[in-house]
Amino acid sequence: MPSRSIFENQVIEWISSETDDRAVERILWISQANDVVFSIALEDDKAFPVMKTYTEIIAGIEANLCKPIDWINSNIPLLEHSIDHDHLLLRDKAWDAIRDIVSDEPDCFDKKWRGIRVREVQEKTGLHKSTIYRYLRRFWQGGKLKNALLPHYYNCGDYGTDRAPGKAKRGRPRKFEDGPTGINIDEETKQLLRSGIRLFYNNREKAPLKHAYQKTLEKFFATGFRQDGKALVPILPPPDKLPTFGQYRYWFKKELDLEDSLKSRLGKKQYALKYRPILGSSTHESFGPGSRFQIDATVADVFLVSEYRRDWIIGRPIIYIVIDVFSRYIVGLYIGLEGPSWIGAMMALANTTMDKVRFCAQYGIDIEPEEWICSHLPQKLTADRGELEGHKPSHLQAILLMFWV
Repeated sequence: MPSRSIFENQVIEWISSETDDRAVERILWISQANDVVFSIALEDDKAFPVMKTYTEIIAGIEANLCKPIDWINSNIPLLEHSIDHDHLLLRDKAWDAIRDIVSDEPDCFDKKWRGIRVREVQEKTGLHKSTIYRYLRRFWQGGKLKNALLPHYYNCGDYGTDRAPGKAKRGRPRKFEDGPTGINIDEETKQLLRSGIRLFYNNREKAPLKHAYQKTLEKFFATGFRQDGKALVPILPPPDKLPTFGQYRYWFKKELDLEDSLKSRLGKKQYALKYRPILGSSTHESFGPGSRFQIDATVADVFLVSEYRRDWIIGRPIIYIVIDVFSRYIVGLYIGLEGPSWIGAMMALANTTMDKVRFCAQYGIDIEPEEWICSHLPQKLTADRGELEGHKPSHLQAILLMFWV
């Protein structure tokens, strides 16, 4: 028997020495032989009981890898006379659904056995599977208390309304005893946080939010400076007099203007290229065949050689394709050696008006007229900002207008 001992419902905090990450779990069940332990993570909304060995936890405590802590959830009332009657009805409904499952320990901690029982409860009550699992998780994480199944209305607030700060600290209780408490964020503090986000996050340096938070504290919350060699180091108040990073992140997300932030960090050009919203498509703007053509060019991934000498490379061909947006029909094409240009685009557009039987016959291909039906100009033409940018397309606009009028 180890010199130390653990007991059911005890809360254990594991600390990673490398990353300082913390994980908190509750002991749910210990075998009579003190060899098997089932526990569940307290800060995971999708946690399920996991099996560990008794000696594993004891060894962790002795090696200072974990420690027992006090974990009191003040949101779980102990006296029923202070609970609203409707809330009690909801609690009893949840308890009736899971009572037969949680009473069979340790079988209820087995995944397969639990799944069978959950399906039985589904058929009996009509509850969704995720609802039953949520009840189980609340019961186990809440210390196997029936009142842990009360509705969590304390997580709800008045939508769109900020509560006025008072003397009492607002927000959920801190998770760790040694964690910073934070302060109530009034309008003046909120304005300082906004200024910090604008100065240290929404800029081209692309600093992470944690860095912006630290710079905000140093600029707006410092009480003075101390000399460190030739540098002046800001002096900050105690942590309980400063907003926490969680509060900083909360107000950042609450008031985030994603478009403005991306433009400030990346620039308007990169925003327009990679992040601008796509509010429509040319397909939706096309009412039928011939209403809109799209033209684009690509450089073929082949090299052409001279017909006189095979070791003379003459270049990579440029392929122009014109499609009808409504039907996705290929209505014209052109292949040439000149780079993407106004001439190449016009050759492809001219091909859309050609008789395709005669066009294919030039290359020894015989087709019937119904196999490639296209010999007309579109009502509208869409292209990128390349070949059709400038003064020359104005003549094309006049031609299209005459053609459709």
